[in-house]
Amino acid sequence: MYAVAADRQMALEYGTDLRSRIAAAGRDPEAVAIMPGLVTYVGRTHEEARAKQRRLNELLPT
Repeated sequence: MYAVAADRQMALEYGTDLRSRIAAAGRDPEAVAIMPGLVTYVGRTHEEARAKQRRLNELLPT
């Protein structure tokens, strides 16, 4: 399972919730790997890439 979270706490909460749902469905929660999904922002400079990230984040519901 690929998952994207805004921060570590959100990732931990998501993992806990997902594993409990997997167990409730009668499956082994440890048999499912939860992998971080990565989003890459590319720019000519670090600042340009961060600016792109900020602009895109403003468009996303949290």
